[in-house]
Amino acid sequence: MSSLPDHLQKLAHQLPLPEIASLSLLAKAELLRPYLQRLLLNALCKEIEPAQQSPEVLQLLCKRLGLADQAELDVWRQALGLELADIDAMASFDTCLQLATEKIWGHEIPSRFLEQRSRYDQVVLSLLRFDDADLAQELYFQVREGECSFGDLIDTYASNNPQLVRGQMGPVALQRLNPLLARVVERYGPGEITPPLDLDGMVHLIRVESIRKAQLDEVMRSLLLQELRNEWLDE
Repeated sequence: MSSLPDHLQKLAHQLPLPEIASLSLLAKAELLRPYLQRLLLNALCKEIEPAQQSPEVLQLLCKRLGLADQAELDVWRQALGLELADIDAMASFDTCLQLATEKIWGHEIPSRFLEQRSRYDQVVLSLLRFDDADLAQELYFQVREGECSFGDLIDTYASNNPQLVRGQMGPVALQRLNPLLARVVERYGPGEITPPLDLDGMVHLIRVESIRKAQLDEVMRSLLLQELRNEWLDE
């Protein structure tokens, strides 16, 4: 886990827990982990000064709770014994969490991206799978010798894998690939065909179609921030 202030590292040991009966009920319903995670995230939000709630934010909370308007929200609040401050915290949760995450981990994003950027490269692969290893080997040599093209093989054999469109997979992040496929991408460049490879009990011919290098844009920044926060949360 990244280096954090002491109070954030020790946060999990300082939060009050409900009575044992409530903990038991949460555990039986398999809700204990998400409940404890929410406690931690609520505490994380306190790293940010609360802002005055706008009617639009409260309306979004009503929609999330399945309530018609703020009048119904107030009835719901009183029925459950919640304070106005509780409603404000619920309404501002997403915004506060985003701001707190940026405040705590934002400075780590450039170095983390440089260290792990290849994991986020987007790749497109063509995969042809065969039950017959000898056939796969023969077709591989035919392509190598120019007797047929890989496109010809796709036209003939792509239906062997109905989960793929014309045998293609992607674009998909490198980190989400099967480890063997990830090694293929690292070793072979776009347009290159692998020798027959055993993958999940089938023999595959694979061609790397394209590799799009990851960029540190807003989407990537948001993903990295979420990963850092989740690592802290899991620990």
